[in-house]
Amino acid sequence: MQFQEIYQAIRERLGSQDTSCIGIVGLPGSGKSTMSDNLATYLRTLGMAAVPWEGDIYSTSSRENRTARIKEE
Repeated sequence: MQFQEIYQAIRERLGSQDTSCIGIVGLPGSGKSTMSDNLATYLRTLGMAAVPWEGDIYSTSSRENRTARIKEE
C-alpha cells in the first residue's frame, strides 16, 4: 500500500477533522516505526505537521526517544 492510499484511508475515516492523533499498533519488529516515519515524511510533503514517536510506556529507551523527538519537532 502506498502512503497516498494510507493517507486517503485515514482522511476518509477522520472526515473533516483538522487535527488528529493516529496510533499504529502491531507486533515488535513488524515495521510500525518505519511506516510511521515514512508516512510522516509523506505528510510533510503535503505541508502537514506530523510527529511520529514510540508509545511503549514500559520501555525507558522509548520514553527517552519520545521526549527527544517531541522536543526536536
